[in-house]
Amino acid sequence: MVPAPLVPRHCEAPKMLARWLRKVKTGGLPRMPIGRLSSAHLEGKGTFCVQCGLLSRARGLLGSFRMIASFDAPPQSDPASRHTILVVEDEVLVRLDIAGYLRSKDFTVLEAGNAHEAMQLLNADPNIDLVFSDVSMPGNLNGIELARWIRAERNRVRVLLTSGTANNIQIASRENVVVEKPYHPGDVEMNIRRLLGK
Repeated sequence: MVPAPLVPRHCEAPKMLARWLRKVKTGGLPRMPIGRLSSAHLEGKGTFCVQCGLLSRARGLLGSFRMIASFDAPPQSDPASRHTILVVEDEVLVRLDIAGYLRSKDFTVLEAGNAHEAMQLLNADPNIDLVFSDVSMPGNLNGIELARWIRAERNRVRVLLTSGTANNIQIASRENVVVEKPYHPGDVEMNIRRLLGK
């Protein structure tokens, strides 16, 4: 049984989503109205992401709609001993994957979908230690420009960038440590720990 409270971000029907997740855990899959991709964090239970569609118990899904529910509970340790990582990635599934991995390695993880969201979080949370950001993102600022803003406004915060484009990697690596996409989560963790001096 999925524990309450359940508070999805950008979810159009949180109560229905809660009921649906309970059904998943008990073996039944009711129909859900089509909705947009939603994510939520359960304290002590991890993060899940659901894109609503018409779900079939026999086939798992119908049409082009996808469902992803991943519970990646972080280790139970003293929160004060954890470093806080801000993952900035507009591809939701990629972001959830690396965020879940880092939580499993005892990091506190925040998430943003673009540079503007990242800047808002950085202004609001003084405990962020490192930003792991994609270079190519929607909006007026890319990851390289975000890194420059961080050095000017939050110079205590370390930056690790990633990209799958050779030109972006070449430009970004002039000023930053860069992990090439597709990356192995262990390589990201290794570079994060190196930058944090762990």
